[in-house]
Amino acid sequence: MKEKMISPERAEQLMRENLFSKKIIEIPLKKASGLILAQDIYADRPFPPYDKVAMDGIAISFEDWNKGQIDFKIEGVQYAGQAPIARRSESNCIEIMTGASLHSDFDTVVRYEDIEIKGAVARILTKNIFKNQNIQKKGKDAKQNERLIKKGTVISPAAIAVLASVGVSKPKVYAPPRVAVIATGDEIVEINATPKQYQIRASNTWAIQNILSSIHIKSQIAILNDDFDLLKGEVSRLIRNNDVLIFSGGVSMGKKDNLPEIFSQLGISEIFYKISQKPGKPFWFGNKGRKIIFALPGNPTAAFLCTVRYVKPWLSYNLQEKVYVEKKAFLVEECKIKSNLTNLIQVKVENIDGINHATPISGNGSGDFINLIKANAVLEIPPDLEGADFKEKPYRIWEF
Repeated sequence: MKEKMISPERAEQLMRENLFSKKIIEIPLKKASGLILAQDIYADRPFPPYDKVAMDGIAISFEDWNKGQIDFKIEGVQYAGQAPIARRSESNCIEIMTGASLHSDFDTVVRYEDIEIKGAVARILTKNIFKNQNIQKKGKDAKQNERLIKKGTVISPAAIAVLASVGVSKPKVYAPPRVAVIATGDEIVEINATPKQYQIRASNTWAIQNILSSIHIKSQIAILNDDFDLLKGEVSRLIRNNDVLIFSGGVSMGKKDNLPEIFSQLGISEIFYKISQKPGKPFWFGNKGRKIIFALPGNPTAAFLCTVRYVKPWLSYNLQEKVYVEKKAFLVEECKIKSNLTNLIQVKVENIDGINHATPISGNGSGDFINLIKANAVLEIPPDLEGADFKEKPYRIWEF
């Protein structure tokens, strides 16, 4: 089923209803950073697993000190990694190091800075002592079988530490999708080429690839000419070898914009074509089974903003099974819009006292990507706001 000239909200809905097929794999922990967990992670024991000493010093019974005792005979020294040492006589202490497991004979640790040791006796010099000080109690951070990390979480350095602590050496993750970013057009050459006067270097593919890499999605880049048969053959090959194709160009109304016809001949279903927005109206989206195809406008700004607004959140939703966390910003000044369409505006967003403020970055149309350097977000203005005060309410933003 296909729909034409739909709203951005409807486009979002249709995209979320059409996802690529995720595969679950096990991967060595050292290679897992940035990938998406496909399992919940639980504590295999309490954390910490014992009453853990947090400072170097002496271990005492608080009751002894509370009765007025300040001198404690030292019976020995316990280091981290050793079995807990019990005291042989009441009212005595042991020296104990950070990370050591505290025996139940003791309930307070006094740091070295607050004691004086002469011979085998430690004298407490401070009056600021309280029970259980400098001790991390068993299970305080997490109880056994408590869920520590949710399925769908991006594996960060902190998550790596947690996975290692519970002995998960090969976490289950969602295999990253195989993604190809393709520019079409006879005027496009590689970035290391010297373009002729009527040619341009490929920039859309590199921009889109970098946007995807910000969410740890790797992709390959291809540049294809407009020859119908050659283009059809390459699209057929790419759809076989990838999960997601992202095209830039070849999808508008020009005589060489052949992609919609090629998609049709290859059995790729159109889900929608054209979104009621500016820039980026000629936006094509479809699938072949669980293979997903985006065909974005060739104009650099339009391709960039559509990737940030639609493709990036869709990939995150597909992998993490959650909707993009909505952010909003207030416009600091009015901007020129076309009132009967949703407008995607490039803006510079600054957070001032917890409120996002967006300054429009004016450019020279959808072909002007130089001004994107000055922006850091896409702001979406809904249609039919002619004459409205743009400063009255916040609008949705997508940061890049």
